[in-house]
Amino acid sequence: MAASVRRAAADLTARHSDRSGKQEQHLRSAGCVLASFALSAPACEKNLKKHLTNPLKYGKIKKPHVPGSYKCIWMPPDTASSTKRQVPKMYAVIETGGKQVRVQEGDIVFIEKLDAEAGAAVTFDKVVAVGTEEGIKVGVPYVEGAAVTAKVLKNGKGKKITVFTYKPKKGQKRKMGHRQPYTQVQIGSIQA
Repeated sequence: MAASVRRAAADLTARHSDRSGKQEQHLRSAGCVLASFALSAPACEKNLKKHLTNPLKYGKIKKPHVPGSYKCIWMPPDTASSTKRQVPKMYAVIETGGKQVRVQEGDIVFIEKLDAEAGAAVTFDKVVAVGTEEGIKVGVPYVEGAAVTAKVLKNGKGKKITVFTYKPKKGQKRKMGHRQPYTQVQIGSIQA
């Protein structure tokens, strides 16, 4: 449903078409608001803002690709592809294998190989930062009392890469392969 609404909005704002009546009806049935005809996008947006209380907060205004080609469309949040990045409820940045990884509950991540069997539980106590709805807590260097628990899903090796070294004009060359070992873990819980 949301994809068809976005497609119809794109068609409607891109050009005049024979199907514009059907597209308008489809958009209105999905809860979209169409502004009256306007010559410019700013005037169209102003007209929308007059009828809606803070439309940018609740949805997205779709502007014409070509100025003056058609009308602006306000799309509700469930049909609009939001331009603002969605803030997760809780996340953590952990340090493992000399790298920092941003994780959330339920995430499945590949990290540098750990000394743990598949199915084992591991705890990451080197938590660099914890983000919640209230804000972010950054450690110096680690957040005190914070820990992330995870379950090891499997240990394995990555794709093979070719390492080729040579010295020019000397006939000296060496070709090697390398597969980086990894551990796949599923994040269980984050304690802040």
